[in-house]
Amino acid sequence: MDFPTILNTSRGPVTKSFKERLFDEFRGLPSYLVLLTELETLLQKDNALGLLYVDGRRLGKIEEKFGSKLFEQIMQKIATVLMAMRGVTIRNKDLVTVTEVQGYSYIIFLSETRKEQTGHVLSKDDVEMVCERVQNYLHSTLFFELYNYLKGLPKINVGYSFVVHNPMIRSRRTIYNLIDEAREIAKLHMSQLELKNRGRLQKIVLEEKIYTLYQPIVRLKDMSIMGYEALSRGPRNSEIEAPIILFTLAEETGLVFELDRLCRKRAIINAKGKPRGRKLFVNTLPNLIYDPDFEMSSFLKFLEANEMPIEDIVFEITERNAIEQYSHFKQAISYYTEAGITIAIDDVGAGYSSLEAIMEIKPRYVKIDASIVRGVHENQGKKAMLKALHALAKSIDADTVAEGVETAEDFDVLREFEIDYAQGYFFAKPGPPFPELNLKNLPKA
Repeated sequence: MDFPTILNTSRGPVTKSFKERLFDEFRGLPSYLVLLTELETLLQKDNALGLLYVDGRRLGKIEEKFGSKLFEQIMQKIATVLMAMRGVTIRNKDLVTVTEVQGYSYIIFLSETRKEQTGHVLSKDDVEMVCERVQNYLHSTLFFELYNYLKGLPKINVGYSFVVHNPMIRSRRTIYNLIDEAREIAKLHMSQLELKNRGRLQKIVLEEKIYTLYQPIVRLKDMSIMGYEALSRGPRNSEIEAPIILFTLAEETGLVFELDRLCRKRAIINAKGKPRGRKLFVNTLPNLIYDPDFEMSSFLKFLEANEMPIEDIVFEITERNAIEQYSHFKQAISYYTEAGITIAIDDVGAGYSSLEAIMEIKPRYVKIDASIVRGVHENQGKKAMLKALHALAKSIDADTVAEGVETAEDFDVLREFEIDYAQGYFFAKPGPPFPELNLKNLPKA
């Protein structure tokens, strides 16, 4: 049974006014209310009915922040993804609907058996299995797009419910109860997922299942390698390997400090073989200064044990978490700088409070965010921002590092503006152990 059949049943074609009330034209899906008679028949014929409830209510924050037009585009995208699952993650004849026109949620009715064996019928295990597949598919397909708006883990919860037909209870009421139960299970699944994610991240921290890539930072005057940025990754070939997912998960489970200190530790331990004299840029949150394991004397012993010269270390302060007490932070960080460590400020130009940090901390390096660098050759606003940030850095005797360089055109602008250093795929991809530059397409110094 598919939608053209459902919407043109023996009762006659659906009138325009009825369709307007019970068919979501923005998402191209009917409300489940259109299908109630057919669903009752399906329940009675198969003696069972299963459904998935895709709860998008938490995405309402997108509408609050960016308005209804963008929100509707996001909800249309989710509807498109759900329909694209038919024949892949769900069956072709499974029915995809909305809970209400222009609402937040969707319902998928599972209308046939999931196995090919003769005599097999739809079961709760089948429904639970499909629920997990749909949840994973939505996460992998929509994560990065939704993250751009939410700046957190996308909260699309999927619940499921299954019922065996009871002729003593009106079929329509059974379907309503089925939907209510799936909605509650979707809420429960989110709480369970948060606990599962916390446990998973705790295990990663305890077992130190982090690996490190290193990307060259290039001196533009002579096209030599000045140093490397250490880039941490989650467990290989997992859905949380990407750092944006890994650290977003840490933020939402209260484990940012633990993950940050582990990445910092592994960045130095894994850096064996780095040519002496080349800097190692190690990302760290400002609360480094409160970590007893990185108190100055302990840190010196740690560096010595890993044969890492202290003058090669650059602490790259990630300013996404604002430094609230600059006077206290400057005093605490001075113990590191006096010992030979240099400081860089990351994400400059990305919309955080980096400009205040530059003036207060006076770092040795100012790292200009990739959002400014990418496409700078064709954007006058970005050129003006790049020039201003470079001038600001020079006013405090700092050097500039342009991140995310990917094209020759952007590279040319950096050289024209006399940016000091740069990194990005244009020079070399991150990799183990320490990649050299591919100079075939690079100009001579």
